[in-house]
Amino acid sequence: LKYILQNYIWSVAYSPDGKHVLSGSSGGKMVLWNTSFGQPVKTSVGSEDFLDPRVNAVSFSSDGEYALSGGSDNSVRLWNAKNLTQIKSFIGHSNLEGIHEVAFSPDGKYALSSDYDSKIKIWDIASGSEWKALSGHTGMYGASAKFFPNGKQVISAGDASTRIWDVSTGEEVASMIAFEDGEWII
Repeated sequence: LKYILQNYIWSVAYSPDGKHVLSGSSGGKMVLWNTSFGQPVKTSVGSEDFLDPRVNAVSFSSDGEYALSGGSDNSVRLWNAKNLTQIKSFIGHSNLEGIHEVAFSPDGKYALSSDYDSKIKIWDIASGSEWKALSGHTGMYGASAKFFPNGKQVISAGDASTRIWDVSTGEEVASMIAFEDGEWII
């Protein structure tokens, strides 16, 4: 059982050129795979939680040069995607389960992370600091979030709502709420 839990994969992402897959797993491991041969290229530690280290989320930048990881230790880490060398870490989440989702903005200037307490943060990659916090979702199951293709908005889903945010202000633009009877409201 311990072997199975240590090798449980929590997240995968394809590189933009399709030549590599990045996986995040239990044991705090990240593995970069060559898709042509199905072989691991490099393994790194992406989470150092002492109870149950997991890499819950991984993502590639649009140019394939960088990767993000989100761990059960609440770390959001920026990596050189070619050799899985850590470049920097973004600190600011604090919950029991860690990071739920990570993503890059289309222009590569910002990183997005959400945690299992439904907190969403936008990080300025150059400075390594929190740029915006998007607050509105509640619940302990986490929120998922992604940038729009134009990079000007973020869409997030969590609790019983889907929300659209303005990246420049961090303000909520719209909230779409579904009800148990099938009705909805914006």
